[in-house]
Amino acid sequence: MAKTDFNYDATETLTKAQKWLIARGRELEGMVKRSMRKGTGRIYMKGKKRNIVHIASAPGQAPAVDTGRLHASISTNFIGSGSKNGPVGSKALAEDGVGEPANDSYAFKVVVGTRVDYAPGLEFGTRSIAPRPFMRPAFEEMKSRMSK
Repeated sequence: MAKTDFNYDATETLTKAQKWLIARGRELEGMVKRSMRKGTGRIYMKGKKRNIVHIASAPGQAPAVDTGRLHASISTNFIGSGSKNGPVGSKALAEDGVGEPANDSYAFKVVVGTRVDYAPGLEFGTRSIAPRPFMRPAFEEMKSRMSK
């Protein structure tokens, strides 16, 4: 499901453990994206002519896909990928992809996330919007799977 179009050509030099971590990152990316299907919250009309039906997410649910930008921006990146941003889908801006983690220690790092500016407000809520967590539930499910 996750794309593999990093600018990194020498994946043969990655260890089996590093490849395993990248695969788990891409698996987590897929889990986050699958959580953003359809909402069960408020139904309203949108668009210039108010002719498009949108079913929003209910508080506590992952955000329902509306424009597709957040969904398309969820990406995976890793130390040494050579990619400034993780690969994103066509509805996201190139800069929406998660950045390559800094190589500031001896640990190999894989990150999954987004740089869409409204993502934190959905994940944690705002004064006017209850949280619609999408990263934390997937991460907790991944942790649970890996501990078994």
